[in-house]
Amino acid sequence: MKVTYSYRNYEWTAFTEADLLDQGGNGSSFGYGDTFSMPASATVCLSTKDNDYFLSGDHYRNERADDRYGQNAYVDGEPAGGKMYAESYHVLKGSDGNTYYLIEIEIEGHDAPGQGEDYFTFYNDVPPAGVELTVVKTCGVKGNWVDYKCLGAGDKIETGSISGTVFCDLDCDGINGEVATIPGCDYTIEAENMHKSGFKTVDGNQASGGELVKLAYAGCYGTLCTTFDGKTGVYDVKIRVQDENDGQSTIKLKVNGQFVEAIRLNADSDGGGSNDGGFSTYVIKDVAISNGEDITIKTKGDGYEYVRIDNIVLEGQDQQEMVSEPGKADVTIKLLDAGGMVVATTTTDAEGNYRFDGIEPGDYKIMGVAPDGTEFTIQDAGSDDAVDSDVDENGMSGVITVGANTESDIDLGVVDPQPGSLSGRYFEDTDGSDTDNGEPGVAGAEVTLTNLDTGEVFTTSTDGDGLYSFTDLEPGSYEVFFAEIDGFGFVAQDQGGDDTVDSDVNMSGKVEIIEIRKGETIEDIDAGIRPCGRIDGQSRVNDVLIGCDTDDSIRAFSGDDWVDARGGNDTIDLAGGNDTAIGGAGNDTIDGGLDFDIAVFSGAAADYSVALNTQDGSSLTVTGPDGEDLLIDMELLRFDDQDVLVSSLLLSASDDAADLPALNGSVSVDVLANDNPGQAPGTPVVMSVTDGQFGTASVEPDGQITYTATAEATGGFDVVSYTVVDSQGRMATAELLLGDIAAPDASAPGAVVLGDGGETFEGSGLDDVIIGGSGNDSITGRGGNDGIDGAGGNDSIQGSAGDDTIIGGEGDDDLSGNLGNDLISGGSGNDEISGSGDNDQILGGDGDDDISANPGDDFIFAGAGNDEISGNVGSEMIFAGQGDDEINRIGEGADMAFGGDGDDVFVWRDFQADGVRDLIDGQSGIDTLEVQVAAADFAAMQVEVDAYLMSLAANADDTNGVASSYSFSTIALDIANIENIDLTFA
Repeated sequence: MKVTYSYRNYEWTAFTEADLLDQGGNGSSFGYGDTFSMPASATVCLSTKDNDYFLSGDHYRNERADDRYGQNAYVDGEPAGGKMYAESYHVLKGSDGNTYYLIEIEIEGHDAPGQGEDYFTFYNDVPPAGVELTVVKTCGVKGNWVDYKCLGAGDKIETGSISGTVFCDLDCDGINGEVATIPGCDYTIEAENMHKSGFKTVDGNQASGGELVKLAYAGCYGTLCTTFDGKTGVYDVKIRVQDENDGQSTIKLKVNGQFVEAIRLNADSDGGGSNDGGFSTYVIKDVAISNGEDITIKTKGDGYEYVRIDNIVLEGQDQQEMVSEPGKADVTIKLLDAGGMVVATTTTDAEGNYRFDGIEPGDYKIMGVAPDGTEFTIQDAGSDDAVDSDVDENGMSGVITVGANTESDIDLGVVDPQPGSLSGRYFEDTDGSDTDNGEPGVAGAEVTLTNLDTGEVFTTSTDGDGLYSFTDLEPGSYEVFFAEIDGFGFVAQDQGGDDTVDSDVNMSGKVEIIEIRKGETIEDIDAGIRPCGRIDGQSRVNDVLIGCDTDDSIRAFSGDDWVDARGGNDTIDLAGGNDTAIGGAGNDTIDGGLDFDIAVFSGAAADYSVALNTQDGSSLTVTGPDGEDLLIDMELLRFDDQDVLVSSLLLSASDDAADLPALNGSVSVDVLANDNPGQAPGTPVVMSVTDGQFGTASVEPDGQITYTATAEATGGFDVVSYTVVDSQGRMATAELLLGDIAAPDASAPGAVVLGDGGETFEGSGLDDVIIGGSGNDSITGRGGNDGIDGAGGNDSIQGSAGDDTIIGGEGDDDLSGNLGNDLISGGSGNDEISGSGDNDQILGGDGDDDISANPGDDFIFAGAGNDEISGNVGSEMIFAGQGDDEINRIGEGADMAFGGDGDDVFVWRDFQADGVRDLIDGQSGIDTLEVQVAAADFAAMQVEVDAYLMSLAANADDTNGVASSYSFSTIALDIANIENIDLTFA
């Protein structure tokens, strides 16, 4: 019968002997009478393979395992080099009253780390952590009775390590090391001394040493090789070779088997070739070669060339190398847990190194104790954490999270105490550049330095060149203050991009919060001043202009400028650009000019009062702690707690929308709910409302507008215009849109939906439904009553001869109704809309639209934006809507035109001289009417215009909310709310 044995793996946890001896009082070898506290976890893992279930002892006490089959020892997965065996077992008495058994395991030819030699593990029961254990009996182990499955010391907690270096930071920069230049080394390798294949050595009277190598046969292959025994570095490789004129051979350089570069001998510079001939030098630059690497020259001869090589010269390049600074020995390093308790202490070795191993996972800190006469250097200087100092001025690191098998590097730099310093220059900016271009210094001026941490104050004066300095400064936060010079103001801060010549102070002469670290030298903390009075910016430059505490005149010119006038009654002209102005203390005048300008005030908005001097807000007075300032053409007031748009101070009306009621039905709308009442006291009221094309409108006592449909709205919508007035007489106009032009139904049978690529499409001649995509489409209706929706993109849409519905959608569209009674809606975008020759209804929508009515009785609502509207033959009803609009060709029929909100321009001419009266109502805004009359009527019209304008003297510019109206007798025109009239010849 044949017996077979199979090997199995066994693994268990244990302690090193050092773990037990380190608790103190146990001598140098663990045994009878020793006492220790049960650790929280095992520290090592032992394992082996065996063909039985038992760990043998050492029966013969000869330091050898009794079982010679299996039992090869592994510690933490690594082979220990010998077999393990149970040397002894110890009987332990626990403070919990229980008895425990501890097996001592020895490994042949291997000592456990630390004090002592062996490993220890429990047999069966494992004591709880913290139990005090005493050895009451010790016996040797004989035979195979220690069962593997009974061994263990509890769970092994994987630990991490923290280590580092304490270095002497000699240059006080917080970095362990200085960059040093290491000169390169040069080496000459004689070709005849290299290993040769295909080459032979010959004599030559121009070769170094009198010898060279050449190919054994012209045109064949050859190899030279040597092992480099010089210094690792980067080299320029120079090959001295004979370049014959009877071929074009190739030389390849390899380093350690890796191809570097090839050289073709094609200069033909060394004649027909001779052992005693001259040589050319070819250079391969920037070749990295390490000590011990092979340098190989592989040659392919060509023609009749022998490729004679004299030598190879390696010219070493200088290398930049970080040279570490000296380590500091015997420095105490403490390991603190998350609660700040010291859990371990060590000292640095002779090289300044320290190490903590076996740290359980968790959060820790490292704290160093600076040796007498030293202090810790700058923390976290530079960008390389491997060479900086990781502790603060107290030697404390940040939190270090230790995990299983992690290794953290925490370095500490110490320095001899080094004071800091701060210096700079006080200069007069005579060229207006806001920078110091070698200009005169301000002599004898007081400069004050305040330590913000301690409150200490230091004072000095500038020398004859404006220079000053403070020395012997402790680390901390500082503030520098430059005393003002009468008649001068500080120039703009941080201009020009060069901190060595700019001015670093704010408008008060301060540089706030300068951090000075140990031994740090802070330079170029400068201040510049210039005379007060007239201060001019530069054209097309974003200027920063600062006044003085005098009455300054500041002109910013074009550019997005920033102006701080400071004290005094200043005059500020911002001109063009998006500018910001601080008037400061005093009664200032600030003229914004063009674009979007901001006036800044110190304090909360509630501390100021704002009075509008003009109807449109172009002039206002702001009174408060800073004084009484006159603002002209400013768009925004900036207070400490909020921004206030000037436009928000004015009454404004917003367009409203509601469903169109059925015939004879009514709807009431609170139009004031959408409007901005501005700053006037009380609630605005609806002063007037127009009728629509298909219904009437009236104002209810509660301010709502009631619209009653008196006719069928063929286009599905109607518009009325209303004007509101506030308690100070300001007026604003908006429109109420009832209903809308219904968009074509994309789900209708036969509807065509175009793709997004921008398509050209023509209808069928029937009643088509065509929906565009997101591209720029070109759509023609052809014939029939078509529904066309351009959707996205800049579309071109032309209706057919039928009654079409055309929706422009998004984008800048070109829409044409062609023939028929068309419904056209521009949607968003700047659209160009042309009606047909019949009775059209047109909605301009958002954007600056160009709308042409064409002949017919048309109904037009231009909507928001600055629109251009042209009437035509027929009776038009035109609502220009929000924006500054231009309405042309009024007078070719019984026309009604309403300007809405904004400064509108109307052009009227009785083109047909039919005597039919027209109505033009500018509504709110400053509106202008151009009347084109025949020469025969000009004088009579001038009399009427003068009479009308004189009647506006009391309420011009809509200042009191009274609607001014007039009916001309010379021409067939009624007007209302027109502020300017220009007469021209027709």
